[in-house]
Parts: sequence; C-alpha cells; structure tokens
Amino acid sequence: MVRAGLRRLNALDRHTDALLLGERALAICEAALGPDHPDTALCLNNLAALRRRLADDDASG
Repeated sequence: MVRAGLRRLNALDRHTDALLLGERALAICEAALGPDHPDTALCLNNLAALRRRLADDDASG
C-alpha cells in the first residue's frame, strides 16, 4: 500500500510528500516491529530507493 502511494506521489511530481510518506512508514515499522524486523528493512530499502531516484533526477536535470 505504501509503495503504491510513493509511486503515485512521484508520478505527480510530489517528491517532498513521497519522502515524508516513506519516512513516516519507516518510523511506524520501527515502532511496531523493531529495527531488526525484515519488514522494517523493506521500509528502509524503499526509502533508500526513493532517495536514490530523486538524487539521480537532480543530477540529470
């Protein structure tokens, strides 16, 4: 669900909102599951991928 929201926000060029959503999702995962849970790692990975894409976009444009 969150990944779909991140993709939709990016498609609408709402990158700041996408980052905020990803950071909130990570905080919720860490609070609910703990920092070492596999789903928390997935949230962290999704946020990192978003930040990489945004950095790539900034570098190319």
